[in-house]
Amino acid sequence: AFGGDLAGFVMTIGPALLSRLHGLDEKANAAHQDLEEKLTKLMGEDNLIGSAGEFGLLFAFLTNKPGAAAIDGEPTVAVSDLESIFVEKRLPAGFGDWKKLRTDWVKHTTALALSAAMDLHAAKRLD
Repeated sequence: AFGGDLAGFVMTIGPALLSRLHGLDEKANAAHQDLEEKLTKLMGEDNLIGSAGEFGLLFAFLTNKPGAAAIDGEPTVAVSDLESIFVEKRLPAGFGDWKKLRTDWVKHTTALALSAAMDLHAAKRLD
């Protein structure tokens, strides 16, 4: 199920991105909406993918924070921000001052899901 859902999702990405790049507004909007619906369905039906969606959301909220760093091209999240959110139950200082983009959620969630899928596939090969 996961492989089929992931394949269906990936098959949607190409046409959606091409439509966006060519400026076909109505088609791009429909393709983008279809992509978001497939990603949302995929996120809700698989625990591994759901977790990627949750972490993708966390990264989307914090990736554009002023001073946020990347290590080897990978985004990072400050421990102080995690403590603020999960221990103190409040948003980090200045949370409303930086952009949070849906595209960041899609980008981070997709990267996490693909990485997890590749690791899972590699682990199954070793069994």
